[in-house]
Amino acid sequence: MKKNILLFMAFCVAGLSCTKEVIQPPQTIPSAGKTTFTEEVEDDSVLYKNGFNSDDQDWTIQGDAQGPSTTPNYNTAGGSPGGYISAVDDVSGDYWYFGASPQFLNNMKDKYNKTLKFKLKQSSTTSQTSKQDLIIISGNGMDIIYNAPYHPEVTWTKYKVPLKAPDWIKASTGTAPSRTEMKAVLKNITKLWIRGEYRSGADIGGLDNVVIVEKLP
Repeated sequence: MKKNILLFMAFCVAGLSCTKEVIQPPQTIPSAGKTTFTEEVEDDSVLYKNGFNSDDQDWTIQGDAQGPSTTPNYNTAGGSPGGYISAVDDVSGDYWYFGASPQFLNNMKDKYNKTLKFKLKQSSTTSQTSKQDLIIISGNGMDIIYNAPYHPEVTWTKYKVPLKAPDWIKASTGTAPSRTEMKAVLKNITKLWIRGEYRSGADIGGLDNVVIVEKLP
């Protein structure tokens, strides 16, 4: 736990501020490309999935949630469908993220040009804030960021994130990695953080059905 906290602090110090800033009223949350739903039919393109249908599958919480614990809340019902994981904001100043399990990270190592899919929801869409939405921390010294075009609703909201170079930016420069750099980042991936907090006040965020699929969006 201490190591995770130090990583999170170091990431913030490296030029990616963890100070919350309200950037828009709730009625202007971007919605282009957003799809909300309660259930999705799977197909043969699924390469790996954490569906949280029986437990938290070793995912963690990083940052300002769950008090001193890094363990998410496991909910047996209310997911999309079945179970899901969630966390409660500590409201102490920083942001919090869902952290992928070691098993999920191992299955991302050779998935360049595939697609990462997941579903999020939040307890309120008021006082929305700006922050990096997905963060990949890599053992090769290059960390990358993906910013989604919209925020989650209070119902399950679907995201599709291409695992290819032009869609991500390097944390150090704000420029896109090359194909070679992106492949090296995934090969040496040590952390995947999916943003769970989108507002400046107290919140509860949920995550379900994190999937790697064959096809790009």
